[in-house]
Amino acid sequence: MNLKPESLEALLLDRSLGVLTPEAEELLTSYLETQPMARLRAEEFQAATCLAKKALTLGPSIPLPEPRFKTMEKPGAWPGRPSAYLPWLAAAACLVVGFGLAKLSPSVTMPAIQPHAVAAIEPMANSNTQTNERSFWLTSHLASTAPAHTPNSPYVVVWDSPLKKPRIKSTL
Repeated sequence: MNLKPESLEALLLDRSLGVLTPEAEELLTSYLETQPMARLRAEEFQAATCLAKKALTLGPSIPLPEPRFKTMEKPGAWPGRPSAYLPWLAAAACLVVGFGLAKLSPSVTMPAIQPHAVAAIEPMANSNTQTNERSFWLTSHLASTAPAHTPNSPYVVVWDSPLKKPRIKSTL
């Protein structure tokens, strides 16, 4: 009779724990009498099971370590909550109170900044007599080709801050 190694190990473990039926125990004993290697394996299982039973019945021989996280580190700490969260809770409460007061307080208005007039550029007198009058880079040429700026529009672009969008304001 041949047994698979997996089946033999399962039967040996059940035998060493004492959970085999009498019929299976009898068949396994007859098999172990004919197979010396299986008998050695059965003795190993029996020894390992005896050691495990002794270890479990004796109880812990070394003291258990203290738990790493205690829920109450100081007297007066909240039960069930670590006191390490208290600074975070205090900061969150301050933020809520601050935003609530900011919403309830009257709106603070900054004085409006008046737009400044843009200075017009006057053409400079030509100090270099040898320069061609029709040169592209002369200020007189630039001033003559630029469109005339007439501030007759009823709207003014106001840009108070580079962090805000520019707004269009009516001068009417």
